[in-house]
Amino acid sequence: MKNWKHIVAALCMAILLCNGSVWADGHAGPAAVQVVAVDTHGKTDEYLKGIQSLPKVMARLSPGADVRVYEAAFSGQSTGTVYVVITFPSLDALAKATAKTSQDKEWQSVIEKLDAMGRTLTSNSVLMDRTPK
Repeated sequence: MKNWKHIVAALCMAILLCNGSVWADGHAGPAAVQVVAVDTHGKTDEYLKGIQSLPKVMARLSPGADVRVYEAAFSGQSTGTVYVVITFPSLDALAKATAKTSQDKEWQSVIEKLDAMGRTLTSNSVLMDRTPK
């Protein structure tokens, strides 16, 4: 659970730093992608079963968010790392979802069970889509 408190704090800091992300035409800015790298310590199948409900919970908390899960293959020392990738329509949508997940009992229950597996969050990044149009 301690790791998620650090994640929430980092996301809040990113939101504060990017608070001016509303563009002149009024839209909320580019898509924001949260990428969480997880070392499952060899319990990948158990971890994947444990996160099965997260896409449904995130859809309830943040309509428009897309949750994907990837496992690194042919990735050197990162082979086997699981990446949970959540794409939000904007940084504002990510901020609102983060606030909701920190208070949502169902989300917190899933996270507590994942924490009990002994997994390690090796990184947590928020990326902004800067793809040229």
